[in-house]
Amino acid sequence: MIRPFSRFNTLWEKIGVTFYKQPHRTPLNHGTTKLNLTFTPALNLHTTLNNHTKIFTDLENNYAYKLLPPISKFEPSHSAPSAITTLEAFDTHLNQNWRSSTATAIVEAFERVKDITVSHNITLSDKRFDKLVDGLMDHCEKLTDNELLRLLLTLLEYPPCDASNSRNFHDVWSCLDDICCWKMSNWDLQKLYTFADVWFRWNLGRLSDFVFEVLDRATFKPHRLSKSMLVYTFFYFNVNRRKSVPFEFEHELARRIDEFSVDEWAIIAMGYFKTKSKIKLPEIASAMIRAVSENCETINEISLTAILKALRLSQRGEVASDIPPMLDTVTLQLPRLSIMSLVHVALIGTQLQLKHEPSIRKCADRIIAEIETIRIKDLERILLACSMFNIDTTPSIYEVASKEILKQTRRKEFVQYNRCLPSILNYLSLRKIYSHNLMNDVLNDEYINETYGKSSKNVPRDLFSLDTCVEVECPDYKGNRLSPQKRYKAAKWLSEYAPTRDQHKRLSLSDKAYLEIVDSLVGIVGEERLLRSDHVLPHFSKPDIILCKDQVSGEFVEPFGFENYVLGDVMRPFNVEKYKWYAVMVLTPNLTLRDACEPLGGMIMKERQLKTIGYTPVLVYAAPFTTLSSAEKTAHLRRHLS
Repeated sequence: MIRPFSRFNTLWEKIGVTFYKQPHRTPLNHGTTKLNLTFTPALNLHTTLNNHTKIFTDLENNYAYKLLPPISKFEPSHSAPSAITTLEAFDTHLNQNWRSSTATAIVEAFERVKDITVSHNITLSDKRFDKLVDGLMDHCEKLTDNELLRLLLTLLEYPPCDASNSRNFHDVWSCLDDICCWKMSNWDLQKLYTFADVWFRWNLGRLSDFVFEVLDRATFKPHRLSKSMLVYTFFYFNVNRRKSVPFEFEHELARRIDEFSVDEWAIIAMGYFKTKSKIKLPEIASAMIRAVSENCETINEISLTAILKALRLSQRGEVASDIPPMLDTVTLQLPRLSIMSLVHVALIGTQLQLKHEPSIRKCADRIIAEIETIRIKDLERILLACSMFNIDTTPSIYEVASKEILKQTRRKEFVQYNRCLPSILNYLSLRKIYSHNLMNDVLNDEYINETYGKSSKNVPRDLFSLDTCVEVECPDYKGNRLSPQKRYKAAKWLSEYAPTRDQHKRLSLSDKAYLEIVDSLVGIVGEERLLRSDHVLPHFSKPDIILCKDQVSGEFVEPFGFENYVLGDVMRPFNVEKYKWYAVMVLTPNLTLRDACEPLGGMIMKERQLKTIGYTPVLVYAAPFTTLSSAEKTAHLRRHLS
């Protein structure tokens, strides 16, 4: 492998080993990239984002680090060399031919100048370190384990550089990272975790290949890890974020499930969430819920937030019944928690369609009270929970949010979190609240191309839904719209086609319920040609079953006029004075509250909009419908269509 820096070109020939780095782990280019984001001249949303490759730091990780249980570590042994105390001596000492020196002398040189770099804030990027760094590049493969750790601990105390790709600093850490990888095959667990600890404290745990390799090695025999080592491993899963949690670790957690404290469960939860790994064993999720409930009065808000995020990501339906009792206890603690924790309390049930109104309402009330200091990102999240579960507050969280997003003070946040605004506008549209100016901004082609790219398949449902909503519910809107071509292509990506019994794809439970409803409707109207499955409201992914009845004769006729529409159009019914049009909405369990016949916010909006364009919506809840006999199914639908 050829390094991007010439100092490395001969190192790998010397040690005889090549490490192939994954693309996202390669050193980033020097320099600054500038991206101009201009939304609309009317709102004057214009900013410049600087893309520095900064050393990764995380307050959540620093908190978790303090909670880690003590483990024995490898300690370096050496006598400290005499320190250099003047800048003149510093310059003279570094201005030597270190390439002809030894690895031991180079380590001592870094140690001798440590104090003066701290007192005068001199970083490794300083040109005066060039010769010493050149010497390190030539001799780093000769470092003993003791010297390698001494050097890492010494550099840890140097003033931090601006970015991981800073002058000299990149050469040094990348070189030492690969030396650690080269040596680690001969190290025991104690030494592995000692060096991993240094890389985290150096704020390079996410970039380090060595930390990734430590996790890879730990995966082979997780049963050999002590409980403390197991917690450390999940901590490094969280820090490194490049390796998902292997299933073998789940078995170890389940085997020792009663040994972990609530804070240790929080560290484990961070490992799951940051690597986007779902908890596969429900007993682990149950243990996290139990730990929160039992320690609710004393749990730190960061620990609580970490566990809630992992539970929401995992979507374990087996533990859904345990969540409301946990939220009952957490609700009592909401006054002492931060807004970040409150947001995740409100979101915990969204993946499972689990509504816990007391906690969501209290979270919303708190956000309303502190609205001026709330991040726009957190406002988006609380609106997700409230609009999904049809939560109303006094004053209305939706009215408060609609006024807040119009403030000029929020412009910079919308650039920083450039996908928040369409989401917020979409959640407000569920309650029939629209801002024409802001919709004009987010439906602007320039904004869409800069934020999501030019491909129609990247158009998010939020934007596609807004574009349709303004056609249905905002007749006086005169602003930007998606082009017909982009609407058609986006609809193809976002629509689920109606299931058929001869389809190649295996029928899901939802597909089977849909077809059962179709069969029952055929029994009522007489012929299948009198039914039509279509996306009359294209921003909803699932199609509806359309029926048309002559209001004079009372007979069902074949739905007509749809040849005038293409996918992506709002398909309004024809001749509504003479014909009555029905749209049968099949509400599968993922469109209703969990274990209840109550539609989610999106389905309430769909019912409202179907009425607006001229249909009579018929809501059929798939779960109870499929348990009925054939005669009961027919009678049930006939009552709706009578």
